Amino acid sequence: MGSKDQMGISPKRSIRDDEICIVNNCRKRNARKERTWSDQLISTAAQAIAQAKDFEKLTL
Repeated sequence: MGSKDQMGISPKRSIRDDEICIVNNCRKRNARKERTWSDQLISTAAQAIAQAKDFEKLTL
């Protein structure tokens, strides 16, 4: 009887674990996308600031 209960619990648990893994992987993937997007934005802003400073030097 006890082994039957264990067999019943085991597959459910593994499916649940798989779902958790899928959700965590999606979160990681989304976090990576957001990070690269913000990094891109920061580098673009930094380039714009550097260009503005160069332009300022030329005009003064």
